[in-house]
Amino acid sequence: MNPFKRFCRYVNRRNGSATVEFALILPLFALMLYGMTEFGRAWFTMHVITNATREGARKAIIQGSTSTDVQNTINNYLSASGLNTAYASITARVNDTIIDVSTANTNDTISVTVNYNFQVLTGSIIPTLTSLPIMGGRSVAWSGTIPLSNTAVMRHE
Repeated sequence: MNPFKRFCRYVNRRNGSATVEFALILPLFALMLYGMTEFGRAWFTMHVITNATREGARKAIIQGSTSTDVQNTINNYLSASGLNTAYASITARVNDTIIDVSTANTNDTISVTVNYNFQVLTGSIIPTLTSLPIMGGRSVAWSGTIPLSNTAVMRHE
C-alpha cells in the first residue's frame, strides 16, 4: 500500500473527536446552566421580598397595628415562601422616623423596608473564596451573599 494513502487514512480517522468536543463544551454549558439557576433563585427571592414588604406595609397602615405585627406578617410570608427569616432585617418608619407604627396618625407616611442577604450557592461550595479581583487592581470581599432590598410606602388609614 502506498505510504501516502496510509497517512491520509490515519489523518482522516475521527475516533474520539465527539468525546473531546464534549469535554471542551461541558464546563461552559455547566457554568451557563448554573448561572441561569442562580439568577432564577435571586429573581424568585426578590419577588418574595417585594410581596412580603407590601404585605407588611398593608398591615402597618391598619389602625392599631404595631411594629411587631408588621415584622410577624413579613416573617410569616418569608417563611411560607421557603426563605430563611434569619437573613432578613425589617424596618418600619413613620414619616421617615423609626418608631412604632402604632403611634402613626391618619395620613402619616409609613414605609416598610426589608433587607435580605441572598445566599449564593457558590458561597457554600467555595467557602475559601474571600475576595474577588475587579478592575484597577482592587478586590471586593465575597461573603457568598448578595444584598436584596425593597421598600413599600403607604399612607396610614
